[in-house]
Amino acid sequence: RRRRLVLRYLLRRMFGAPGRGRILPCREVTPLLSQFLDLELDPWMTKKLREHLEVCSACRKFLESLEKISQILRWDPSTPIPEGAAQEIMENLRVEYRRALKEMDEKTPE
Repeated sequence: RRRRLVLRYLLRRMFGAPGRGRILPCREVTPLLSQFLDLELDPWMTKKLREHLEVCSACRKFLESLEKISQILRWDPSTPIPEGAAQEIMENLRVEYRRALKEMDEKTPE
């Protein structure tokens, strides 16, 4: 009986109470967004990320930035990249990443 209670307690801590589900915090979501875009996550984790993105505008904005970067990277490699474009992209990415982190710190779903 005690083992079942301990197991139930641990499962609730990991996955939330039955029927409610636990929303993943931003710090767990952001490292997975690239895999999410590349469709590399299992169905359960994809569902959990979608749930988080429904309530977190900061992570949605960060995901949109990653999507834009992904589109740029799909660019035809035979087309020359304009001079300074790589530095501009990296700087924009740094600015967007810092902004997203700041927003995530200000409002993290519990």
